[in-house]
Amino acid sequence: MRRWRSRGCIVLTPGVVLRRGLHGESDRLCVVYTQDHGKLPVRFIGVNRPRAKLKALSEPLSACEYRLHMRDASIGAGRHGPALCLGGSILTTFPLLRSDLSRLLRGLELCELADRLTPIGQTNPEKFSLIVSALSELERAPAGPGAAWVCAAFALRLLSTAGFGVGSLQVSQEHRALWERLHHADLCEISALPEDPERLSRLEAYLLRSVERLSERPLAAARVRSTLSGSGERLPSEDGASKRAAASLARNP
Repeated sequence: MRRWRSRGCIVLTPGVVLRRGLHGESDRLCVVYTQDHGKLPVRFIGVNRPRAKLKALSEPLSACEYRLHMRDASIGAGRHGPALCLGGSILTTFPLLRSDLSRLLRGLELCELADRLTPIGQTNPEKFSLIVSALSELERAPAGPGAAWVCAAFALRLLSTAGFGVGSLQVSQEHRALWERLHHADLCEISALPEDPERLSRLEAYLLRSVERLSERPLAAARVRSTLSGSGERLPSEDGASKRAAASLARNP
């Protein structure tokens, strides 16, 4: 450990945990999108042990200020192995998202989209701001259509900032105003859009196909949410087992 930490540098940066997985018996290897260094793999040593101090910093849907040891001063490239988390402080855990299964699945869907559509180590403060603002608005948005519109707007904007150019697609005049609003309006305005099941369903289907084609993998959170909604069952808000199961979607397969 001493030799490993003798190289590289220590950085302080805000970040959001997109996904976590196991690393050995007691460590976690997480994917964290940071403001200053883009998406990074980050190792949290010993956090699966009882009373581990850094466990809360390694949970998906946690926005924290991280103190990271990077293997190489150039950082960001991810070619030198994961960063090591030395400490940090929690900024927010988005508690309202965690209190309701429907919102939780939407939040995990945002994190999964950010993980799939961003490369390792490319700094992009605009994407970081988009992730944080979308999660914050999702927490405030009315349940149902408001949350769905926020997720759709996030996906469209993330695809655009990732260089996939969906904003330049030809859209009929009937849908042009909505299309422009989803790309450019404030997210608080997006969350107040009225219910429109037909257009929202078509948009979500298009986004699901697009992201899965680009990432060549199915979106787990979106498909679980669709399955639960299609079953006609009420999404529980206080079922601890259901929430733990949903949180497991953010882990490595």
